[in-house]
Amino acid sequence: MTATKPTFPPRYEPLERLGQGGGGEVWSARDRVTGKLVALKLLREGADDAEVMALVREATALSGIEGLGVPRVLQFGRLPGSGRTYLARELVEGSSLAEQIESKADPRSCIAALIDAAELLTSLHRRSGWTSHARRPRARGAMA
Repeated sequence: MTATKPTFPPRYEPLERLGQGGGGEVWSARDRVTGKLVALKLLREGADDAEVMALVREATALSGIEGLGVPRVLQFGRLPGSGRTYLARELVEGSSLAEQIESKADPRSCIAALIDAAELLTSLHRRSGWTSHARRPRARGAMA
């Protein structure tokens, strides 16, 4: 099935849809000003206020951790015409862990990728002060 290209801001030349889910889609695009590749995360048409606010929170949180191995937030706005909310970030090229596993990659490289991700997540948590209750074991007898 061919992906229909939304109308992008003039600054970005859409290249290909990288993924799609219930909340929207992610496209690779070329920044016509810098020539660099970017990732554009687009909310689905008809996204409600809660979904838009979640993307605003994501953009705000990510803007505060630049330089920690996280792709920079470049722009946040609405698409011309449809008004769909989007977030532009640096594009990180490579394969996902799922793609590596499916391709029967060396298990050591998959484990190394997981270790790298865990170390980055640990660094981000320490430097930003974030805590994630979902990933922290609950003390015995603690209430939910």
